Parts: sequence; C-alpha cells; structure tokens
Amino acid sequence: MKITNCISICLAAFAVFSLGLAVDGADLGRISINDDWRFIRNDPPDITNNLVYPRAPRGRRNDASTTNGFSPTSGIAQYILPTGNSLIADPAKRYPKPEGNFGADIPYINPSFDDKDWKQLDLPHDFAIQGPFIPPSQPGSDGATGRLPYSGVAWYRKHLSIPVADAGK
Repeated sequence: MKITNCISICLAAFAVFSLGLAVDGADLGRISINDDWRFIRNDPPDITNNLVYPRAPRGRRNDASTTNGFSPTSGIAQYILPTGNSLIADPAKRYPKPEGNFGADIPYINPSFDDKDWKQLDLPHDFAIQGPFIPPSQPGSDGATGRLPYSGVAWYRKHLSIPVADAGK
C-alpha cells in the first residue's frame, strides 16, 4: 500500500513539473490595457432604451405611494437578472431572458462608432471627478462625495487589436 501511494505521488509530481516546463516555454505575457481609453458622460441623445439600472424610490418599505410604477425587473435589469439564474436553486424563481439585445439601438456600442471627440484618458478613472460640483443645498451636496456627482451614466470605450496568432490564449 505504501509503495502504491509513493508511486502515485511521484507520478503526480512529475506531471505538475512537466506542465510547469511547458508553461515556462510558452510565449506568455501580460499587457496592460489601462491606457488610451475614451470617455463620455450620459447616454447619447434620442435613445429609446435607458441603460440605468432601476432604483426604488426613496420612502418607507411597502408604502404603495412611493413605489407606484416601480418595477425592479424593468429596463436593463431584465437582461442582467437572468445572468444569475445558475445561482438560484428554485427554477420557479429564475428570471426569463428577453429576446434581442437591450442596447442594440445605442450607437456607442457599435464597433464602428466614431469616438474621437470623447475625452481620452487612462484607467483607473473616477467619472465623478469630471464634475460639475453640486451646489450647496442641492441633493448630494452634503460633502460625502466631495460634492461631486457620483451616480449617473458614463461610457468608456477601448479599441483592442488582438492578433490572430493569439486567438485562444
């Protein structure tokens, strides 16, 4: 029994060592993609879909006067929620995925969209720093976020060129 265990351990160590040599010999590299991004605040004008995730109106829980018309599964949420279905044990509580692409009519997602007029920046980036500052006595001006707008829509784009030789790596 001891010899069998020793042989199994030796074979496992040899396999791990052999794999380590193969990886060391491969042309692996890490390339940062943090530079040369494009950025713009807000959605494009005249879009039909709002990409903001639905937020419940502030108010007391279960108070119908503050939740009229609110649906936590509306808008983009109906496309995001089904991505968690594998984590929901009860199939009856899973979310159906709608057909199509929610943002298909938004020009910013088109690979050929011309973003040359967008702000060029490097990541990490905090879009709130783009301002403007929230005036005193306005909602959000309590100083908790430096009086900068911390919510809303921001778009980031990065153009990547991946050589065919690197496919699958």
